[in-house]
Amino acid sequence: MGALTRFAHQILPRNARPIAAALYWLGSKHQCPICRWPARAFRPLSVNPSFPERCSRCGSLARHRLLWLFFKRRTNLFEAPLKVLHFSPEACFMARFSRLGNLDYTTADVEGGYTSWMEALDVTAIDKPDETFDAVICLHVLQAVEEDQKAMRELYRVLKPGGWAILNSRLDVDAEHTRPNPDLPPPEVRAQSPNRDFAFRIYGRDLADQLRDAGFEVDIVPFGRSLTAREIDRYYLHVPGDVYFCRRPGH
Repeated sequence: MGALTRFAHQILPRNARPIAAALYWLGSKHQCPICRWPARAFRPLSVNPSFPERCSRCGSLARHRLLWLFFKRRTNLFEAPLKVLHFSPEACFMARFSRLGNLDYTTADVEGGYTSWMEALDVTAIDKPDETFDAVICLHVLQAVEEDQKAMRELYRVLKPGGWAILNSRLDVDAEHTRPNPDLPPPEVRAQSPNRDFAFRIYGRDLADQLRDAGFEVDIVPFGRSLTAREIDRYYLHVPGDVYFCRRPGH
């Protein structure tokens, strides 16, 4: 943390810091397609200072911005009357999806959440009837679920025939097969940690086959390749651009 950032944290109330950060990074070179904020640069990540990808206004990362464009250009999320289930919703998405009048929008997390209306749902035992939702959004969740095959079957169960799901997860694109995470802490350490976002596995290219085994039709959409060089630079989308677009067969 730089001296200016430390000073701002000392003098500014917490709720004013995002606005101050957005003004500090204000510029014209880049823009976030989600919140439309113009910036001279995106903010570097604390875990990887060499990769400046966080929007200073809405907090989106590059993968969120890429998926936002996919939602806008390749789905009916913004126009059709849809009943949507969003697991562990990203704040940059939730703030906007919740305001869309065409959506019956349910957000969920295993322990509830940071809004009063977020439901406490276990993705491995979703307390909803069969064929409830037109669309499911579950991003970077499955690798943190111990019984991920059970979760995939549950997501399929609550999806209506003909419905769609985006099920992107952390992926090693160079690996053919999924493997256990060698850095996963032992159970006794995980039990004492306030952080519950442990990756049980590192998915390989066989993730699509695992989703198909759960019943989904899976289309790995190379969406990043459809973007122009100008868009990639403007929105800072220097990340893998494949989208795991899944459907439940039916009408």
